[in-house]
Amino acid sequence: DDSKVKNELTAEGVLLEGYGGNVSVQGVSGKTGAGISELLDTILLTAELSELTCDLSKPGEGVILEAKIDGRRGIVATGIVKDGTLRVGDKLVSGAAAGKVKGLENFLGERIREAIPSSPVRISGFEELPVIGEKFLVGGTSSGAVKGKNSAAKAAVAGGPEEGTTLVLILKADVAGSLETLSQIITNLPKPDEVKVKIVFEAVGEITDGDVQLAISVGGIIIGFRVTQTKAAAQLAEVHGIPIVTSEIVYELVKTVEDRFKVLDRAKAKGEMEILALFGKKGATDQVIGGKVILGGIPANAVLEVVRRNVPIGSGKILNLQSGRKDVKELPAGNEGGLLFSSETQIRVGDHLILR
Repeated sequence: DDSKVKNELTAEGVLLEGYGGNVSVQGVSGKTGAGISELLDTILLTAELSELTCDLSKPGEGVILEAKIDGRRGIVATGIVKDGTLRVGDKLVSGAAAGKVKGLENFLGERIREAIPSSPVRISGFEELPVIGEKFLVGGTSSGAVKGKNSAAKAAVAGGPEEGTTLVLILKADVAGSLETLSQIITNLPKPDEVKVKIVFEAVGEITDGDVQLAISVGGIIIGFRVTQTKAAAQLAEVHGIPIVTSEIVYELVKTVEDRFKVLDRAKAKGEMEILALFGKKGATDQVIGGKVILGGIPANAVLEVVRRNVPIGSGKILNLQSGRKDVKELPAGNEGGLLFSSETQIRVGDHLILR
């Protein structure tokens, strides 16, 4: 409803044409194409009235709209040229990122030698990933800005694994825009009072063994949006029990993080045991393990949730509970004991069994 949109914009303080302002509104349809011609005419008219000018002889400059890491071409950025002319071979700077233009493509994906003002262009040749919204220009010098997330990652490694109710995350995404959005969504998620979330590293590109090594160092998990993982990363994660969660749907990743918050909210747990030793298996699913109760109590015959690095990975049932080689009905907090635990999940030292 066009009139409803106009009323809502006016209510938000946006003064439209016809309402005493100078902001044009044109309804369009992405499905039928209705209104597109009128929109283009409006844009051309607005540009003419604004008396926009450019100097094609100047070095090119513009704004970065998107950036990603391509498996074949390396770092590829999408931008809009605002003034001057951008050519293949030009030295380019955008904030802390710099490089030399190795290739240009227009909006149709066709290779071009130069791009003029108002042209959307795909640029190959940056040595570092440019920041979305940053200006780019030919020549100049890099700002030398410190990479905040890299510094955070190094600090996290130096400080060792996080303990308690902190969820430590490593984020990877296919493009910079998606990464920024995912980071903001996770940071602003509502969570229990005692639970904290710490993003120690975020980057564009596939999940590598380096990401897994960082996760091992800081006790974190890896969240990936529209990315794959290398074979080396998958093998290393399997050996060290590092959870890697990937999806092409943001909602699924958000739900995963929210589930981790519930696991960390220890106040709602009736009992929790940390696994200290493994003694073998009886059959396909029955495992003989030993651990210490660190919260509440663990009763015999209880069904427990298996949690690894703050990630629920399965469940199982206690078939036999012992303390000092004697069967007991319950193991209270502060006591160690052994149990015969039936679960399809292979238990590891360091896992936690939680009674809900």
